[in-house]
Amino acid sequence: TMLTYVIYYVAYKVINKEETNIKNLFTQLLGGLWLTIVYGVRILLWSLLFIVPGIIKAFSYSLCFFIKIENPNEKASLCIRKSIELMKGRRERLFIQYLLYLRISMLASIILSNVVIVVTIIPQGNVITSIISAYVTSLLNLFWAYNVCVYYNEVKEDEKYLNENPKLREQGVTGRIKNDKKYVK
Repeated sequence: TMLTYVIYYVAYKVINKEETNIKNLFTQLLGGLWLTIVYGVRILLWSLLFIVPGIIKAFSYSLCFFIKIENPNEKASLCIRKSIELMKGRRERLFIQYLLYLRISMLASIILSNVVIVVTIIPQGNVITSIISAYVTSLLNLFWAYNVCVYYNEVKEDEKYLNENPKLREQGVTGRIKNDKKYVK
């Protein structure tokens, strides 16, 4: 949906300490909506083959929104292709972040379900429950967009490092060397 693009846009602007301009957001919204549709259709088609290829492609395409935000005039298919290139050999790192997100989501669900049980006892409890649920869902979506944006910035730094050291790329290194540990495909 369009809300997905807006969440990624806001997360990108906040993390990179750029001014969040509503006028720029609205001018980019149509391109972001088209990217979201293309992204969704491609994931759906890959998922029709089997669930696992759909999940793998979802991780491969995960950076396309940030590429579109940085380059608003790029076509959706080109943003997806660039995301695939950036994610080669890097899907595992994002998958680990996703597992952390799932743990936080499950904890939030457990807490939220206990709150729902207590709140439904009082009159107007369903309205309060809906508001709390929407708020928690929004926070979790922003948390995920924030994590992916931080990951995107790390990938850009990795690419810059590998472009400066092409021999490392030939050896299969996919990221900067941290603590003498190489990220290898």
